[in-house]
Amino acid sequence: MIGAASVPFSLLHTFNPNPTLLLTRHTQSLMNFDSSKILVPLELDYLVNTLRSPGPSVTVQNVLGYLYNYLPYVKHEHNLKIVIASFLNNPVCFGSKVPDYEENYLIIEVFKLVTEKKIKISQPTLPVRTFYNVIAKELQHFVAFNPKENSWKVLPIIAGITLCKETRDQLLPNFIENWWFFRNFDSSMHSLFVQSFQIGMSYPVNSDVTDLALISLALKFRLTESLHQYFGALDSRVIILRLISLIYGPKGGGQIYKLFESLKSDADMDKLQSRYVFQLPSVKHLNRLSLLLEMLFQQLSHALNCLDAVLQSMNMMMRFDEDLSQFADSHEVFSKEPAQSRHTSDLEQQFWTLMKSILFSQVIIFQGILTRVVRPKGAGLLASMLLSGDQVARMENEYREVCLSILHCLCHLNFILLTVGQGGFEGYNFIYYVSLEIIFHNSMSTRFEESTSLMIDRSGKCPLRRPLNQDYVANSKLLYVLGLWENYLQLSPIKNQAFVQYVHSRAFEIASDRKLHDPRLTEAGHSVLLAYFSAMENTVDNLRKVLTYFELLADQFPQHLSAHQLSVAVETLGKKIMTNSIQYENSYYKSSIDEFLHFVYIKCLNTVPGQPIKNSKNVVFNSAQPVPEIEASSTISQLEKSSGTFNVFEENKGEKPKDLSLKDIFSGTEAEASEQFGIRVSPNTSREGFIVALLNVVPYLPLSIFVHWLSKIWSLIIASNKNEQKFLIDRMWKCLSENLDLNRCEVAYDWWFETIRAAEVDIGHQPTLFKL
Repeated sequence: MIGAASVPFSLLHTFNPNPTLLLTRHTQSLMNFDSSKILVPLELDYLVNTLRSPGPSVTVQNVLGYLYNYLPYVKHEHNLKIVIASFLNNPVCFGSKVPDYEENYLIIEVFKLVTEKKIKISQPTLPVRTFYNVIAKELQHFVAFNPKENSWKVLPIIAGITLCKETRDQLLPNFIENWWFFRNFDSSMHSLFVQSFQIGMSYPVNSDVTDLALISLALKFRLTESLHQYFGALDSRVIILRLISLIYGPKGGGQIYKLFESLKSDADMDKLQSRYVFQLPSVKHLNRLSLLLEMLFQQLSHALNCLDAVLQSMNMMMRFDEDLSQFADSHEVFSKEPAQSRHTSDLEQQFWTLMKSILFSQVIIFQGILTRVVRPKGAGLLASMLLSGDQVARMENEYREVCLSILHCLCHLNFILLTVGQGGFEGYNFIYYVSLEIIFHNSMSTRFEESTSLMIDRSGKCPLRRPLNQDYVANSKLLYVLGLWENYLQLSPIKNQAFVQYVHSRAFEIASDRKLHDPRLTEAGHSVLLAYFSAMENTVDNLRKVLTYFELLADQFPQHLSAHQLSVAVETLGKKIMTNSIQYENSYYKSSIDEFLHFVYIKCLNTVPGQPIKNSKNVVFNSAQPVPEIEASSTISQLEKSSGTFNVFEENKGEKPKDLSLKDIFSGTEAEASEQFGIRVSPNTSREGFIVALLNVVPYLPLSIFVHWLSKIWSLIIASNKNEQKFLIDRMWKCLSENLDLNRCEVAYDWWFETIRAAEVDIGHQPTLFKL
């Protein structure tokens, strides 16, 4: 049966009349009459009688089951009119006591299936165009008879028929025969829907009628249409709040996640629960409802009373998100990372599917809110000029509060993002970076600093180590806050130095904590620290922090940090220190540059040659930010794209000849060396890793000490073992030939060929074209 899978089983088999059995009570009296004069009641008679005067046991599903099994097979136009009229007056679906909207929602599904079935059946029945025409006229007459009472009743019927439009156009492709008729039909049904929606929302019977009307609108509305035509004089604020409540309110569909509170092993119970969860209308059509909200927020005016609707919506969503994160946090299964679960049940997969739907739904809604912010309705040059200073200040304050609320919601939902990923969902990038940009550029740093501290814990303290290792949700919140701090250090034009120091201490505490099990937290801590050092002022106190941080790097390499991560960190530190050197008086070191370089040099010198690195792959630092890249087209301005890595290990395509005077250093033949190492681009030993990290600082060395430090680095290379020397000489030549500016390149070439005499001993390349 076409489409049967979408309708409850009981609904499909409710109406299967048997006139013989139904007439049993009349048998005795009929025996006294001539059988040829008896008018035997038809199925239609019983159907109409049941629709108009249903018994107390008849349910909405029973009524819709009758329609599903009868309507597609009607052979006479008059019979179809009678059935439609009887259904519109059915007291079960449309009586004084209106059923829950979840029950009446099935009207949409059934009329969609009825229409599809009518198009697909091949047996002789009423022509399709007559079928459509009868329904249209009956609905129009029904509304015209009593618009105030009847308007809302036709909305789910029209929505269901509209959902069948794509199937209709595919199966009835005859342009000449059908196009004009269906064009008129669609136009008349659209007009009737708009009229009925406005009347029905103006005189709502109860909340279930309102919710059914909104579900019908969400399924009927297309993004190519103008939303204003549906609302007319209706107050969009009321509709927004009702839609938010329908999804995220205390009794909204989103609360269905609580059904997962106790996982049952009974397979039948699992199937029942998962089926019920995703058949709930506000969950099944969560995407369409969210898109409707997005459009409503985009077109919301900037009047003061509209701000209340936005803030009320945000508060409702924030309470929902907070409750959801607490639910997952307290659950013995969902408080652990799904990847670590050995046995993932179908019900757990259904939970994460629901979570992904909730995350994407909120991202869509936030897009609408922020689009209203960055592209206000009616905004133009003249409108901007007419805004007073108070209006501009109020709007900016509104933007900041809303953006802070959005960041709070994303914090609570970050455990979902870490699990399901954003999957190319650029909307997340948009709302995340636009919110940060608005906050940072509108004197909001104090509120931001307070908020991010409270996101981790109500007391403002970082979670204890034990919950972090065992609590996936708390872990995800800390990762999220670290990402916010990284952006704060990079993007905020105004920084509170006390808060900056607080961020440094917290990030250092996380990066240096050996008892943390999650490497993402450690790497995120390093990422924040590098952002701190990149933006720091060159002071004696900060230099002490740099040296302390380098000790941490050296301590964690190579067990916890890769050679590439070490190189990135050392280059970041060296580049910052060398941009503005601090000169010392009466000190062993001449300057902060001298002290830093000696500090790294001593570490290289003391590292024993030949200590292997277990994993020599070029693993980069994972940024603490929730999304790896920023799409410039997704933000209100051209945000700079930074990869966060330095291409210091790009493969060298040319192979240098070996140094003939160092044959005792490179034992074995060239073929053997090539077989063992090939053209390596990554360090294989700890000593190689430290020296390569020091080589990354060479492009930033002042010219006054440039040659001096080239010679010191060369001495480190020569003191290494044979295999290390080959690799490090290659790396040094690559640095000098490709990574220097013209001034340093000239000095470096002179040192390489005159001091080292590389050409004579045949250990280096001939000079190539300079890379500008």
